[in-house]
Amino acid sequence: MAIQDNRPTARTNESMQRNVSRSEPVIGVSYGLVGALIVLGGLGYLLDGWLDTSPWLLIAGLVTGLIVGLYGLSRLMWPE
Repeated sequence: MAIQDNRPTARTNESMQRNVSRSEPVIGVSYGLVGALIVLGGLGYLLDGWLDTSPWLLIAGLVTGLIVGLYGLSRLMWPE
């Protein structure tokens, strides 16, 4: 009985590299959306605690983060 070779072939590696390269912009936009929500929401949360305006600056930060993230998504979907 022959032992099967389970190592990836060069063709499989090339295919995987192509898929990763094609998905790179989408990965960047998703990190940008999540990052904007975390950073701006966190900034709003901290300012709420400092200025005692809870929850309004948190909500404003989250909405602003969502707008910034969706703007990045729109630039990917509809390039100039």
